[in-house]
Amino acid sequence: TGGGAGGAGGAGGGGKGGAVDLSQLIGIANSLAAQSESEKALTMCREIARRATGPEDGKYAAEAMMVTGVIFAQRKWFEEASLAYDSVYRRYPKSTFAPEAVWRALNCYIELNGEAPLPYWKRMIDERSKVLRESYSDNPHVPELQLVEAKQLEKAGKFDKAAEAYAKIPADSTAALEGKFGAANCYLKQARKLDQAKLANDAKAMVDKAKSAYRDLVAEVGKAMGSTTEAKAKARLSDMDFRVRVALANLFLQEKPPQSAEVEAL
Repeated sequence: TGGGAGGAGGAGGGGKGGAVDLSQLIGIANSLAAQSESEKALTMCREIARRATGPEDGKYAAEAMMVTGVIFAQRKWFEEASLAYDSVYRRYPKSTFAPEAVWRALNCYIELNGEAPLPYWKRMIDERSKVLRESYSDNPHVPELQLVEAKQLEKAGKFDKAAEAYAKIPADSTAALEGKFGAANCYLKQARKLDQAKLANDAKAMVDKAKSAYRDLVAEVGKAMGSTTEAKAKARLSDMDFRVRVALANLFLQEKPPQSAEVEAL
């Protein structure tokens, strides 16, 4: 659900009259959000929605709602963010922002269900998953729907079950690396849980499992980065590579004595 307000994308375009004004306003809204001037950005987004009355104005209104959703999600106001995202695909289902809005709404509901599990949130998760799968089947987030069950278990603190669900992602899925990363993170979270329960031996075994998983990921993510030319995919993999290496380095430094040489090798 995160990402900068600019991550909602730029509506671009131009035209005459009101369209030019809206193009300028959405640019200002994105700029304000990027500068953490969130209240001013929200005010600008409301103004864009008010002015968006023409047939060509929908793309600007949709982007304004996306910016609004991003700001609310950054504040962890996930219910408000979900409403903003839902309004995009419901009011502008053919907008280029609609598939991303459905995905972000889905992740807001996962957050909400993790905070307070309710049948309503679970239904919203299932419904948004269905919308994304059926209405936007060619969207790159569709394969990631395989991760939804695991994410829900992780949010509920059921780290052992979440790790199992992540590990079930097929190796040929485009979400396979995300699944392996999720499993490794859950091994580590389960280790901390076991340590708090004074089960030191079980905790150490789970730490070792996490360390092994992170080691494998360093190689696999590196290989994927080398074979990818698409800019967004490369950026996503680069971010994962950084997070994997940080997690592994922290584990090495927690050893007694700290394995500094291993950290330097990363």
